[in-house]
Amino acid sequence: MAYVRVCGFNDNSGKTSVKYFRKLTWEMKLQAQPLFQDGTHKFIMLFPRGKAKVEDSINYKMLRKGLGKIDEEFKIPEHVRKVLMDGQEHASKKLYGIWKVGGDFGDGYDEY
Repeated sequence: MAYVRVCGFNDNSGKTSVKYFRKLTWEMKLQAQPLFQDGTHKFIMLFPRGKAKVEDSINYKMLRKGLGKIDEEFKIPEHVRKVLMDGQEHASKKLYGIWKVGGDFGDGYDEY
């Protein structure tokens, strides 16, 4: 997902991340907004159909639950960064997901 690195199954909070992602996406009507591409991957914002605000995106919702972190590897438009940062800060203050262990993904890094 664009701008967000989410927990893989073997990461801290990985099983919770997979279950929550499934809850947000399984049998739902979704729309993907492609944003950029590197050599092998397309990066998208994923939305429920008919929604287009950053705070409606699956990317944001994963951050807000503490099941991912902003990926600093990519340049993020400032208006998008602000919304994503608000979600990430919410999770870190509430100690949700990976923030229970200081924001660490653990040793199970899944490379996508």
